[in-house]
Amino acid sequence: MNSNPETVSIDYYTSDILYFEPLTVKDVLKIERSDGIILAIPIQYLDEQKLVTAGGLGLVRIWGTSPDSIDAAEDRGRFNAIVKDLKIEQSKGGLPRVICCSAFICAGGRVMEIVYSDEKLVTYLETAVQVDLECPVLIDRYLSDAIEIGVDALAHSYGNVVMGAIMEHIEQAGVQCGDSACSLPTKTVPSCLDKIRTWTTKLAKSLIVCGLMNYQYAITPSGDLYLLEVNPHASRTVPFVSKAIGHPLAKYASLVMSGKSLYDLEFTRHKFQGCDVLLCPEMRSTGEVMGIDYEAPVAFAKAQIATGQRYLFLATIARAFISLSIRILSTSGTAQMLELEGLPVERVLKMQEGQPHAGDMLSKVPIIATVAGALATADPIRRMKLNGVR
Repeated sequence: MNSNPETVSIDYYTSDILYFEPLTVKDVLKIERSDGIILAIPIQYLDEQKLVTAGGLGLVRIWGTSPDSIDAAEDRGRFNAIVKDLKIEQSKGGLPRVICCSAFICAGGRVMEIVYSDEKLVTYLETAVQVDLECPVLIDRYLSDAIEIGVDALAHSYGNVVMGAIMEHIEQAGVQCGDSACSLPTKTVPSCLDKIRTWTTKLAKSLIVCGLMNYQYAITPSGDLYLLEVNPHASRTVPFVSKAIGHPLAKYASLVMSGKSLYDLEFTRHKFQGCDVLLCPEMRSTGEVMGIDYEAPVAFAKAQIATGQRYLFLATIARAFISLSIRILSTSGTAQMLELEGLPVERVLKMQEGQPHAGDMLSKVPIIATVAGALATADPIRRMKLNGVR
């Protein structure tokens, strides 16, 4: 469900039904008459708070974590009281501070700023945000040079808790989790793992979570562990974790929330073949990249390499073209690789190497294909091809 009209040009083929503005929860629920709604896997543009409120009013059945438990996790006053009762540490006041406008939480991002003085804090509150009861500003202590730890857990409302993964972020705490790399398992914080498991279990039971939860912790240079936040829903790392541990956490969570056992459903393992991953105005699913190895640096290197072009397939394609008497033109790097495979190649200059270059060739010679390498959409040669030069 998506209230953004641009959906028609992006993912119309994946949606069963599209609703356009004005979109209200009551109107949609009246039409759909759904058995229940899952809030544990957030959807872009969906106003989760309205559905939570609707669930609390009895307008719709919320599957999984109850609206009251969601409110307890997101309301600062209620959540701080729970954390204090469980004797879980949170950062105290002081400088620097992280300032966040809560109105953007449900949109998948936050208007945030790190302030290092009270004067900067006042300036931010006066100029950057509009503060009222519907849009409170959240203020936290910023833990400098801390290591961030992410936890994806699956819980049942009866109290059973399973930790899918404890992940160590490569970048320091404070970098948006959607932009940071992480390592599974953790590599440098073994002394805190038992406490992380204990706190995670306590919070899941206290909040009566049914489904997925995501936790963010921070470990300071002195070794102190602090809880940053708890989200009673799936996180961006769930696909990564599921692939790494070999268990589909989102599917398990859906089964738990619907009250069914794992044997009630048959899951397809079909993968979409032949999907063009070239970035363009149409939304394309490029999937996730991960590296697995016994050594963390090697696993990270594999993940980075996996984002590039597999040259093995390039040589196979080039060989097929040559068998059809089609000439192969390529710039120096690709030409060197193909020549090592024993293939005849005509070298052409890159645009920055002088003229006549590959761009000139594209406008004069009937080129039938170019190969997308790393950052291909930023490459002038690739752009000429995409702009219709054949």
